[in-house]
Amino acid sequence: MSLFEPIQQLKLSDTFYDWWQTTNEISSALNPLNIYDVAAGPGITVTRITDGVAVLSVNVGCGLRHDANVSLTLDIQNLPEKTTPDEGDNYIIELADSTNITPESTDCETFRRVEATNILPFTVSGDHNFIGGTSSAITVSSTNFTVESTNTHLKDNSIKLGNVASTARSAISSVGFFIDALDEDPTWIYRGDLLAWYTNQNIGISYDQAFVSEGPTGATTAKFNFSPKVGFYCRALS
Repeated sequence: MSLFEPIQQLKLSDTFYDWWQTTNEISSALNPLNIYDVAAGPGITVTRITDGVAVLSVNVGCGLRHDANVSLTLDIQNLPEKTTPDEGDNYIIELADSTNITPESTDCETFRRVEATNILPFTVSGDHNFIGGTSSAITVSSTNFTVESTNTHLKDNSIKLGNVASTARSAISSVGFFIDALDEDPTWIYRGDLLAWYTNQNIGISYDQAFVSEGPTGATTAKFNFSPKVGFYCRALS
């Protein structure tokens, strides 16, 4: 008989031979069967219900949940919050070209781990507001720092140039402003060897404006000192 051929039920009127033949058919059908038990592995739970049915369930841990379609998905919203990531903390990203990866892939081709220090991409789009931490400090460390803007607005009352807080004035060399030009770069810098602000360009003012010098209280005259170098003055009074 075929393994999948139905076994006929016995009747009281059947002969001993019929019983013997049917018993052998039952033995032939059952002998190839292997009975297995179900055991839960890591992250899997087993629930046994009636009629020998075992239900396997995923033991959902931190960062995972079942969505409306009862599919297992990430649960970022309910994770514990950390307001200030450390440099060694990790993020999970999905690669932008993950749509080209086959579902059969098993070597983590879709997702990547990224340390917090490397999380920003080369280009950050949109409007942004950067707020300093407990020390209200935002530091940009780079050999070249470029700001490409039609108009740049600084709301600071003072701007400090150079890292010369522990340096005497005479040791300061060429700290100031430079403008890239085709023939000669205009500069406005402080030179410690002159103890003066220095420019390699002419200084001009409008017709109805003047140079103003600070004088004693109540003074009615202005004093200007001109010198080819520190220590030698040519004085002009007006």
